[in-house]
Amino acid sequence: MNARWSVLALLVCAPSVQAGGFDPSCVAANATSVLHVDMAGVGRSTLLRALHASGQRVENEFDVDSLSKEFGIDFFSDLFSITSYSTGARGESTVTVVAGNEQLAAAWARRAKGQAPARRVAGREAIALMRGSDTPLVALLPARPGSPRMAVIAKDEAALQSALIVIDGEAPTLADAPRATGGAATSSSKRPKETPQAIVARPADSSLIFAATAPGAPSGARMTPFLERGLSLLCEFADLDSAGKDVVGLAARTLEFDLGEVGTDLVVRLAIETASPSDVRKLEDVLRGAMTKSAAVKDAPEAASRLKRVFDAIRFESRSARFTASFLYGASQLVADIDLIESSRGIRPGR
Repeated sequence: MNARWSVLALLVCAPSVQAGGFDPSCVAANATSVLHVDMAGVGRSTLLRALHASGQRVENEFDVDSLSKEFGIDFFSDLFSITSYSTGARGESTVTVVAGNEQLAAAWARRAKGQAPARRVAGREAIALMRGSDTPLVALLPARPGSPRMAVIAKDEAALQSALIVIDGEAPTLADAPRATGGAATSSSKRPKETPQAIVARPADSSLIFAATAPGAPSGARMTPFLERGLSLLCEFADLDSAGKDVVGLAARTLEFDLGEVGTDLVVRLAIETASPSDVRKLEDVLRGAMTKSAAVKDAPEAASRLKRVFDAIRFESRSARFTASFLYGASQLVADIDLIESSRGIRPGR
């Protein structure tokens, strides 16, 4: 599979909540990063159908078929959403909240068979997610009428207990934090007096995949692995050289990404908060330079025309220390255009 579809595969199948939608009350207020995938929405999206029709089985990048067999669930029909967040200065603790139908509960029950008696964590039964001694723990939440089944996965008992306390409303959550729009925070007796590092971004109503980091560390500090990986994906997708990668790595303090669909159109938004307006100008220069470099390749007339159409759909906006890139394009048309462009350049599509 070529590099650009590999990046898209990671975004579309990124497992690392109401049915499909993002529920900030499931995420700890001190999360340094959050990733939400509307699995139900992705499964019925125009983009995924178009990728499948062109032979791009993006889920193969993550061995989804074998995972489905292992757990006895269909990722795109039995799972509604996957929300993963990290806490700690370096994002060292990761929690994943999975929402789905009754097949999720059935998978948990099958996993529990043959294991040692489940341990009690924050009033729930927890079992090992995989076979072996060094494996995450998973707890199945009790069924509630009208709500999806939910499971919480964490690396160890302490992390799982912290996550369950958040879900129970006994610790501050992102629902208590101010919104990116500047609106007032939800009233709560448990809300901390100040949450300067809280993630304020929220997904758009049309979102299928949403990712965001908390306000970044000062210049020179080590970034979290999530931000580092997100910037690495951006650099890979834009095909940046080492100098361009350095500019992106030094400038970015906060990353927000949202991919969704409105009708049959793909809508993508990327926002990067930097330390200064000069960093924003450097970012824009690097990304525009990458587009110019790609456009300079001697393509066949039809491929060159389609590449221009794709690039023309990208909009850059700079406001103070914030850089934003947005993209609106027909999902099926984008897959067809990129396939034709890369075919003209001798890049064989992945299968």
